[in-house]
Amino acid sequence: MLYDGQGKFHRSTTTTLKFVVSQANYTVDNLRNLSDSLSAAKKVDIGRFLLPSDVQNEINEIQGKLDSSANDLAVKTTDNASKIKKLLNQV
Repeated sequence: MLYDGQGKFHRSTTTTLKFVVSQANYTVDNLRNLSDSLSAAKKVDIGRFLLPSDVQNEINEIQGKLDSSANDLAVKTTDNASKIKKLLNQV
């Protein structure tokens, strides 16, 4: 009886972990897509007018923060998922 409960717990926790990891990956993709969109926006040339350099610099700063956040989230998600899987497999 105890083994059946452990199996249900393991399956439920594994399913939840997969969902959380997929949501984190989705967020990473969105952050990277937004950064790419900002990069494209900097290059928009309307006639003879480009974005002022101060606006381009602000976009660069935002892009750096987005890229850093995406990378941190991706690394931490992978590390934490690995640790949780390892723990679940020991139970």
